Amino acid sequence: MNEVAIGTRPAVGGFHGLIRKVHKADFETVNRCGEPLVFETREAARAAAGDALCAYINGNLMRRDGAIIGKAKREAERVFAK
Repeated sequence: MNEVAIGTRPAVGGFHGLIRKVHKADFETVNRCGEPLVFETREAARAAAGDALCAYINGNLMRRDGAIIGKAKREAERVFAK
């Protein structure tokens, strides 16, 4: 249930890369500017999904209550800046 995953799905002209986040039940497509990216090969879509999931995990870790840790950290750094 609470796990991350990557995958692919056939799309017109190629494949979509898919990521599943811990707090979401469904897969999301790998997007750029809100539009799903289409990759020529399943391997390229899977690699892009892995990169997108890694970027998400490293940039948007979330606590169990849904608060984005990065946002709280930036606010604390602003308040307690030296």
